[in-house]
Amino acid sequence: MKKSFFTIITLTLLFAMLMPFFSSVNVEARTFPQTSTTDPIKPWTITFNEAVLNDQENLKRIYVQTVDNKKIEISIKLSADLKKVIVLPENQYIFSGTYTLVIPKGFKSSQGQETTEDTSKTFKIEGRYIEDVTATVNPLLTNIIVNGTDDIANVEVSINNANAVKLIPNGTHFSKGFQGLLKGDRLIIRVYDKDNNSLETQAYNVN
Repeated sequence: MKKSFFTIITLTLLFAMLMPFFSSVNVEARTFPQTSTTDPIKPWTITFNEAVLNDQENLKRIYVQTVDNKKIEISIKLSADLKKVIVLPENQYIFSGTYTLVIPKGFKSSQGQETTEDTSKTFKIEGRYIEDVTATVNPLLTNIIVNGTDDIANVEVSINNANAVKLIPNGTHFSKGFQGLLKGDRLIIRVYDKDNNSLETQAYNVN
C-alpha cells in the first residue's frame, strides 16, 4: 500500500492537528475549525512526514487570503529536512481581520505525490489588550479610536510609517482626529502600560 503523506498545522506550541494529507485515493476537502491569535505576525508551521518538493512553483501554491478572497503577501521558508513549511506574512495581519491559510490541491511531495483536495485553516486576529479600533474616513476629520483594557495607559499611532502620535486618553478610550487620511492608510497601533512598557502592537487599515 502506498504510504500517505500527513501534515500537522501548528497554531501554537500547545496546539496541533494531524490529518491525512497526500493520499493515493481521493479525499474530501479539509477545513479545520476557526481559531484566533493575538500575534499579528503569527508564523504557521506545516509539518509533513515526508519531504515536500522544494520548488518555488510548488511552494507558491500555498497562500493566505482575506474574507473577500484577496491573497496577501507571504514568505515561505523550509526546514533543513524539507518536512516543515513555515508561512509568515510580509506585513502584519490586520487587527480584527479574518484570514484563511490554504494548502491547495496539487501541492507536491518530493516523491511526486499530490494533494487531492484543498486543506484550509481560518483564523482571526484579536488583541490581548486592544479590544476595538475604529478609523472611518471623514473628509473633514477622521477620528482614530482605540478601546482597550484598563492595563493600557498610553496609545501611539503611526500612519503609513510616519512618526508616532499619541492619542488622547479618556479612561480606557483613546482617540484623536486626523486630517487628510485616505481609505487603506495603514495604522500601526502601539499600547503601553503606566510605566511605559510596551503591551501590544497591532496593525489596522483606515476604512
